[in-house]
Amino acid sequence: MKRLDKELVTREKVFTEIKGYIDEFGISPTVRELVKLVGVKSPATIQRHIDGLVESGKIIRESNKPRTIRIGRI
Repeated sequence: MKRLDKELVTREKVFTEIKGYIDEFGISPTVRELVKLVGVKSPATIQRHIDGLVESGKIIRESNKPRTIRIGRI
């Protein structure tokens, strides 16, 4: 699998986990919780995907506050 394809698959997995967590618990997961849910090793990887999801409008996030991710337009 090409690197770009793998990035997109991982980004979609991050989005799916965020949406599922919000649906189940009513709050968004922390970056560390997403590391475990997605199965990556680095919080920086999750942060990069969160930034990409914010840029694409799929999620909305308040800066520097925990658990402030909301689902944007899909």
